[in-house]
Amino acid sequence: MKLKALLTMFMSVSMGLVPVVMNTTSIYQQLEQERQRREQELKQQLKSYVPLIEADIAAERVVEESIKHFRDSIGKTHFTTQYNLVLMQLGQSNDTIDVIDTINRKRKEAEQGDYIAQYFLGLLYYIGRVVPQNRSEAYKWFNRSAIHEYENAQYSLGWMNNVGEGIIQDTQKAVKLYFLSAEKGNVFAQLTLGCSYYLGEGVPRNIDQAYFWLLLGCAKSNEDLSEDARGIRDMIATKLSVTKRDTIEKQAREYWTQKKW
Repeated sequence: MKLKALLTMFMSVSMGLVPVVMNTTSIYQQLEQERQRREQELKQQLKSYVPLIEADIAAERVVEESIKHFRDSIGKTHFTTQYNLVLMQLGQSNDTIDVIDTINRKRKEAEQGDYIAQYFLGLLYYIGRVVPQNRSEAYKWFNRSAIHEYENAQYSLGWMNNVGEGIIQDTQKAVKLYFLSAEKGNVFAQLTLGCSYYLGEGVPRNIDQAYFWLLLGCAKSNEDLSEDARGIRDMIATKLSVTKRDTIEKQAREYWTQKKW
């Protein structure tokens, strides 16, 4: 009878009619222990990467701050240089300029559509050395001059849009004006446009374009900017592969030849 019962039980288990109860507790414990072990390993690995990530972030911040500082120095150098050149062309110094006669004469010429005179008035009001500083008035005259596609006025107008002087800040409009001026060979616009591309201000960040425009700007920048410009250019170059740098440098040379500046 016992043998018959055992045979019946065996057949039932074999046919799946009776479930086999297994002790799974130990298996679950082993799996959980393995999961915890791998989790700890991953945490340790991440901890080793954190200093490297933080160092990269800190280094990038230094680069960005350097580029912002350089961009600001471009604007200051531009306005000072342009203002002094205008005075030299008039055969006058900062101390001896005849304020009333010069401004009246230039204003009359500006109102008649002379874009150089319009630009001159814009500089006077922007600098504020011989007339009270008035950035809104400066913006008005730069804008009138830029309508005539005068590259210096386009850059000046772009700068004021970029920093929000005399107008509500509009970095996208600033980049468009920089580009128009840069295409005409304005070195200040070329360098600033390169900075804008790197920082992603007013335009999607594009390191290739940043390097391209800084290459062009460095090729003809003045003494006040050349050393800093080369430093920024070379710093950006380190973020590109050798092949990519060679390609962009070739494009810059071809663009330069095409424009015949």
